[in-house]
Amino acid sequence: MPRAREPGAWASRASAPFALAVGLGLTTQARAERPTEGGLFAYDDADVLAVHDVDTRVRIHYSVEGPSATILEDLDSSGVPDFVELAGAMALESLDIFEGAGFRPPLFEAELGLPELGGSPAFDIYLVDFDGYGDGAFQLDGCDANGPRCAGFALVENDFAGYGYASAEVALRTLMSHELFHAVQAAYRADLATWFSEGSATWAERLVDPDSADYLRLVDHYLPRADASIYAGPQGPGAAFVYGTALWFDFLAERHAGPGIVEASLGRLALGDEAAQIEVLALDEVLLTWEDELAEAFMDFAAANLASGDLAGAFASHPYASDLVGIELEASGDEVLDEQRNYPLAASYYRLERGGAPTWMALRGIDEARLDDLGVQVFDADESGKPAFLVHRGPASEFAHCAELDTMAETSFVVLTQPDYTQGEGSIHVELCVGERATAEACGVSCENSSGSETGESESSEGGEGTSTTSEGEGESEGDGTVPPGADDPGEGCACTADSRGATPTLWFALLLGWRGRRARLS
Repeated sequence: MPRAREPGAWASRASAPFALAVGLGLTTQARAERPTEGGLFAYDDADVLAVHDVDTRVRIHYSVEGPSATILEDLDSSGVPDFVELAGAMALESLDIFEGAGFRPPLFEAELGLPELGGSPAFDIYLVDFDGYGDGAFQLDGCDANGPRCAGFALVENDFAGYGYASAEVALRTLMSHELFHAVQAAYRADLATWFSEGSATWAERLVDPDSADYLRLVDHYLPRADASIYAGPQGPGAAFVYGTALWFDFLAERHAGPGIVEASLGRLALGDEAAQIEVLALDEVLLTWEDELAEAFMDFAAANLASGDLAGAFASHPYASDLVGIELEASGDEVLDEQRNYPLAASYYRLERGGAPTWMALRGIDEARLDDLGVQVFDADESGKPAFLVHRGPASEFAHCAELDTMAETSFVVLTQPDYTQGEGSIHVELCVGERATAEACGVSCENSSGSETGESESSEGGEGTSTTSEGEGESEGDGTVPPGADDPGEGCACTADSRGATPTLWFALLLGWRGRRARLS
């Protein structure tokens, strides 16, 4: 990412260490200078420039001599440096995958009535020397006066010297997928919030390369800060967080069997009406049309994130859960006394080491009415100490007056999640008290006459491959005919069998049908 942002600069991608990401509201007059004209990463007067037309869609600009000279090796004697040819091939690979997944192609300047600024109708990619201050960027040429669509060009590092990528192919595939997806986004609308633009562009790296090491590196910046709103980020330095939100987009794509849910969200944002400028609300509306809900999806996302890193393996999670850094616990021990602000679309995690002793929990909210908007999930661990069974899921209001948890496991986990975007209401401030009865009563409540039944019915879901927990709609097909994650799959075991841990499916659905916090809707 560039050290500073010039007028018209939009979404750029940093290499570690990260610089601050800045979201810009763009106008139809926004235009960045190209490297041939000036700007932060302009070609030097000493650069000798050449172009490589890959096909009618892409033109690569590069220097053969001077400060921005690229790698000039030409083993195939084609007259074009192999590195430049590889850059073109990686660009076409990404474009073909995006278009095959149903995304709009990047706009050409001519489609918006702009001159051919790169000397041809093709999308222009400039190989420039970032000097370690980033490795790629997408910038704007201009936008449609009657809508949010914009056209632009990409900048990509000229040789990746000192960047640490495994190979030139890996580096170029990573950068082309990321920056060209920004160009795809601009074909819908260019003024996306930074978390949405960078998160989905980082997700696009995995769409192009399912084994992308860069994707895994970047999503690890989200999980330790999962207690921050996915759309607002953590307090203090947290530029890398916006790239890490790619985990959310990949979760949705896995949940809905493909990238269509991301394309549909961009399509909703492309409508240009005022409501659609709030990306979370647009996504909420799209999920409803896909027979899903934002709150339900985010609760499942929080559960999947728990079962990652060192805690992966016993409960269904991300396909690469064990490769992730994992979540950061707020507290761990035989009791928990914590005061916490729970932000929208964020989760807080706690581990209890009760050794099988009875466990009581109480939650006291500064605003008691808002406890209906805070979700509680409780998981029992298996013998290895990894979360394996969901034993409770419901609103925090069930614990406003001390209740005994339906768990006798050696180790348990409590996850607090504000799973919905409640516009204008912000965080939910609570005190959490979990442990023996006296610990729960430290929240200022009496546990007299309380019993496990007061927590409502609960659900047990055996962990393992192909099994996860869901809520309302479990077992129903998605709009594309696939079974959503957590639904019953007779071929891989059923999560709906009642046992000594939990209730029947009917009672579980009844609990969830009764839990609906305040929701913000698009008109």
